[in-house]
Amino acid sequence: MTQVVLPLEAEGLWPHLLERLHQLGVPYRCGLPAAATPAAQDGPALILDGLRMVVQWRQHWVRLTEVEWRLLLSLYQAPGVTFSREALSRRLYRDRRVVEPRTVDSHIKRLRKKLRQLPLEREPVETVYGQGYRYRALAG
Repeated sequence: MTQVVLPLEAEGLWPHLLERLHQLGVPYRCGLPAAATPAAQDGPALILDGLRMVVQWRQHWVRLTEVEWRLLLSLYQAPGVTFSREALSRRLYRDRRVVEPRTVDSHIKRLRKKLRQLPLEREPVETVYGQGYRYRALAG
């Protein structure tokens, strides 16, 4: 049976819907925001859609895995803030699983490859040597 994916907001906004899904035996999960708010108010921004697991720039979009989406969301919601590998790993793997320190690097590499499919002037995910990664807000 297919699992229904609902935004994180569903828990507070639609408790009756969740109860009905439970009664019907329909598997569902909540946990991803429906969409992230723009990081920069002064120009176009990436749009992150957690329901469809896509990132959109203007009329172009790319599908991401859940881990890639969580990674980009973590960076996107705090533009200019540098996150260490360990901090990002804690945000990606909430079940406290043990992962190699370089696992985040692999996810960043795949995320950047997908973001290159969008007509961006520069990469929004920046490496801060010896510290980690940060999101650079995009200019118009």
